[in-house]
Amino acid sequence: MITRVRLKDWKSHAQTELRFGDGTNLLVGGMGSGKSSVLEAISMGLFGKIPGLRERGIKQEDLIRSKPEPAELAEIEVGFMLPTGEEYLVRRVIRRKGGTSAELRKADGTLVEGSTAGKVTEMVEKLLGVSYELFERAVYSQQNRLDYFLLLSPSERKKKIDELTGMDRLEEARQKLGSLSRRLLEEAKEKKRMVEGRDRGTLLKQLEELRRKKEEDEKRMAEMKHEEGRLSSRLEEVKRKLEELEELGRRVERLRIREKEEGARIEQLQKQLEEMKSKLGRISDLEVLEREGREAERILSEAREEEERLRLELLSLERRVGTLRAELREREERRKELERRVREKEGKERWLEEKGARELPSRLEETGKRMEEVGKELARV
Repeated sequence: MITRVRLKDWKSHAQTELRFGDGTNLLVGGMGSGKSSVLEAISMGLFGKIPGLRERGIKQEDLIRSKPEPAELAEIEVGFMLPTGEEYLVRRVIRRKGGTSAELRKADGTLVEGSTAGKVTEMVEKLLGVSYELFERAVYSQQNRLDYFLLLSPSERKKKIDELTGMDRLEEARQKLGSLSRRLLEEAKEKKRMVEGRDRGTLLKQLEELRRKKEEDEKRMAEMKHEEGRLSSRLEEVKRKLEELEELGRRVERLRIREKEEGARIEQLQKQLEEMKSKLGRISDLEVLEREGREAERILSEAREEEERLRLELLSLERRVGTLRAELREREERRKELERRVREKEGKERWLEEKGARELPSRLEETGKRMEEVGKELARV
């Protein structure tokens, strides 16, 4: 129930305040005294709109009092009480420049909404349970339009009442629901025909085959993972052998250094032998020198044999290192290829689970062939 209306510089009202009580309230006055503008102010205060404003070609600034002196703004306050007894006051300010502002407060002054005029209107509609459209059509009657419904034909009157009560939207929804129901029913029948047209026994057989192939694939996957573990162990063994080869390489390097040292020693002994032969002319001395020469030659021969043995051992070690490194590279490439195929197989399994059983046969057959290739490859490894 509307309890009071206060107007300031609203149309012909410089300062007007009205209070309403229970029952019927009448506004009495001569033509142009401002009775209709009070009703328009109530509509503007509650909903921020006036029925028929655009149709009459009235601008919002025309609602602000212009006589005797033009006012800069107009104020409207409308108080109303809900069936629960709660009282609210909505206030709107209309400016010639700068648009409008609004706020909604409780009777004790507590602000309920005041962010925007639109938010205030939404809150008023929520509290009243009446939208502006319903207020315009069922509550508010413009001047000289009280007989509007009486002048309509029965069909037009029914149409307007349906629009007023929202029955037109309900009928539209009913028609759409019927159309949707028929379409869904046809789709259900079509799917039922598709299912009934296929042999159930064949479907079950295909499903069982798919399950069997899936179990085989899972078994092969487990074998591949086991093989991967075995290859990892072999890889560790190869790495260990490579470390041994590196140690052998360091040993070979030490032997080469020793070989050079022995060669230098032999050359020194040969020089000493030549010097001794040239300095000693006596036979006894020569015999001693010959013995020493033969000893030196024996040592030189042994050193040369040791040098040749070390050289051959070095060549053998170098060939072994090259072979093991090639084998290591090959095994590393095979391991990476195996990991890639395992990831590819896992990805295909997830894809098969998402894709569904209807497309599994051809995909599983292809996967089976690839798994056989992987198995052959693992056998070669």
